[in-house]
Amino acid sequence: MVQHDTTTPRPYSRHNLIQGTNGVFAGFPNRIAVENGGFGQSYHEWDMDMQKWYDKYDHPLWQRIGKEAEINGGHGGMDFVMLWRMIYCLRNGEALDQDVYDGASWSVVNILSEHSLNDRSNSVTFPDFTRGAWQTAKPLGIVGA
Repeated sequence: MVQHDTTTPRPYSRHNLIQGTNGVFAGFPNRIAVENGGFGQSYHEWDMDMQKWYDKYDHPLWQRIGKEAEINGGHGGMDFVMLWRMIYCLRNGEALDQDVYDGASWSVVNILSEHSLNDRSNSVTFPDFTRGAWQTAKPLGIVGA
């Protein structure tokens, strides 16, 4: 399930949940449960001590500018990181991390949702604006940023 709702009248929430076959991460407060996850942690209990996970798995970009982002950026630093990365790419002549296909994909969600609602909430095919090129696209060079 993907839900992005900024207009329904309700208390503010940034609830996040990412679940896979071997674990789950939930946000606010951040917590994790991983099958055979190490650190003596059980899949059937939330591990609230996130620092050891951050130390091992945090993205190199966050490791580089995370402290500055937390001080200067909104939403826990994520706004700062996104703007920092965009400025970095522009200053260094690198392609941005998003392209016209990303923009088209983000923009079409509303109209596709409207089509679905008008058809009694039936599924609507999401167009592949890249015509399959996403399958062979090279990874972003963001790790070394």
